[in-house]
Amino acid sequence: MSPSRQQAEHHGGLLSLTAALLIVVAVIVYGGVRLVVDDPPSGGDGETVTARALGVAQTERMMPGLTDLPETWASSIPPGVGGEGKCHEGRAEHKAADGTGNNDLKVRFVAYACPDTTLAAEGYAEIVKARQNPGGMKEHPVPASKFGDESTATSYQVADEYFADPSQVGRHLMSRARVGTVVIEMHYGPIRDEAGSESQAEQLMRIMCDRAQDAQAQG
Repeated sequence: MSPSRQQAEHHGGLLSLTAALLIVVAVIVYGGVRLVVDDPPSGGDGETVTARALGVAQTERMMPGLTDLPETWASSIPPGVGGEGKCHEGRAEHKAADGTGNNDLKVRFVAYACPDTTLAAEGYAEIVKARQNPGGMKEHPVPASKFGDESTATSYQVADEYFADPSQVGRHLMSRARVGTVVIEMHYGPIRDEAGSESQAEQLMRIMCDRAQDAQAQG
């Protein structure tokens, strides 16, 4: 086969691939209603995920309240939505009901409901790179279960020093995930004095991710 013929067939293959990609892109329907994403859901078996953009009310309902969590908690920040960015920002924070000033276990959920998966993926990459946390400490990767389309987990330590808030001394966990069009960041800690555990943190993160998936499935 001549070089010119090989080049022609090579370019033809590229054009066919490009056309196929354009067809896939065309499947996405914008307008804040439906996006089809071929990624397995949290703990899924490879089935197709239907990802949708959520409105303000849907984002607020997605945030876990006291009745959505296991064990006993008290709300320090009830579920709500704020911010004026491209994505609706949902927040909720709860503390252990038996917490004291020296053992103040908290779980804080922040979720960004974006108009499409592209913006959500960009937002997820940004928060993973930034690694910002309430303690302003350096984070270290930790092993954890996979959640949603992509996820990561880290931890940081608040030392018992004179300038530290005594209620926050100990180990803290940061979990981050993207579930379709929703980006999630969860802070959990401090883990110490027999309060809190990695398994409870994973359970709470799974609840948040499942709620994000359900909210998009319901439309």
